[in-house]
Amino acid sequence: MKRFIIILGLCTLYFSNIAQISIDNELAAKLDGKTKFQEIKSTVWTHLNDKLQKLDTKDSLGRKAVLREKKMWNRQFWINEYYTDGDGKVVDANKLNIKG
Repeated sequence: MKRFIIILGLCTLYFSNIAQISIDNELAAKLDGKTKFQEIKSTVWTHLNDKLQKLDTKDSLGRKAVLREKKMWNRQFWINEYYTDGDGKVVDANKLNIKG
């Protein structure tokens, strides 16, 4: 029983690390220098839609990874759209809450 719990704990740690999504180098290069919310959003959506178009429709694992990445970005955009200033730049939410 003790071995089972240890193996279950190790599997949980392993699979939780796999689920993390990172920004690929190509997207990071495209986002370099962009500060306005709409520019960033359109660049990310264009990049991800291009990735989906390049994949075969039968490549379910590849498409699933891109769709998961789109979901992560959609969540970030939904949160950050409320923290844009008049110029369209994203304001740090922590600094906004501290200043009141």
